[in-house]
Amino acid sequence: MTKPLELVSEIPTENEIRNAIAEYLAYDGWLVMRVNSGAAVTTENGKRRFVQFIKWMVLGAGVQTAGVADLLAIRSGQPPLAIETKRPGNVPTEAQRRFMAEWERHGGKAIVASSVDDVQEAIGE
Repeated sequence: MTKPLELVSEIPTENEIRNAIAEYLAYDGWLVMRVNSGAAVTTENGKRRFVQFIKWMVLGAGVQTAGVADLLAIRSGQPPLAIETKRPGNVPTEAQRRFMAEWERHGGKAIVASSVDDVQEAIGE
């Protein structure tokens, strides 16, 4: 017997995955930062202004406005960790892959995670 249609997909949302990972890392002694990329239009002194939430730069590549991992985490004795959260089966964008490659080139560890288990495996726990 199959489940009713509304119960077939029990895959957590990316937000639920990200929150579970952040809570796990914080509980495990990591300092965790949630990075919100994107942009917004605001009004300041009567003028509309376009504001980008985050930018990252590396020599030779110019200013990048996309691709920063969803979570950045540090803990004494571990390399800085960049975590791109994805629902199972989803893959990082080209911009996200570029950021992860640069993060690792500079001594960090970058992973794609769909669960807390993925993070535990990556950090050796």
